[in-house]
Amino acid sequence: MFQWSEFMLEASTKAGKPLDRSSKFEDLLKDVGFVNVKVKVLKWPSNSWPKNKTEKTLGIWQNENLIFGIEGFSLALFTRILGWGKEEVDVFLAKVRKDIKDRSIHSYLSMYVSILLSCPKIENLTVYKLRHLWPKARMSNFDRSRVNISIIYSIGIAL
Repeated sequence: MFQWSEFMLEASTKAGKPLDRSSKFEDLLKDVGFVNVKVKVLKWPSNSWPKNKTEKTLGIWQNENLIFGIEGFSLALFTRILGWGKEEVDVFLAKVRKDIKDRSIHSYLSMYVSILLSCPKIENLTVYKLRHLWPKARMSNFDRSRVNISIIYSIGIAL
């Protein structure tokens, strides 16, 4: 699984869209004008290995997402950017799926949630700037004329 994450980061970086960008959210948000930025890093287990009931449930959900989504996450990056063949990717992902299901491997995925408390330079802030930084981010409570508390939920993952 670690090797898969390394290949994904390598390919996404070569493609100009590094998957570790979410770890830099705080600086990116400050660069577009936000102040009092808080970033919360949530740790999601990759399967049901945790003893804690909440973490175990989260791990079950995450495991399903990874098992059924890994081909969609990987195929274009591995074939178009890294130059692998489809069959080579299929064989590799079968091994990765086995690791993802292995409860003796205690891995987490880091999920970054950015909480934006204020933006004094709001006249310079546009939705375009935010969309440019995070094309697939979900924005709530965003109003250019008044920002009380806004939260950006990112689908960025850092392994």
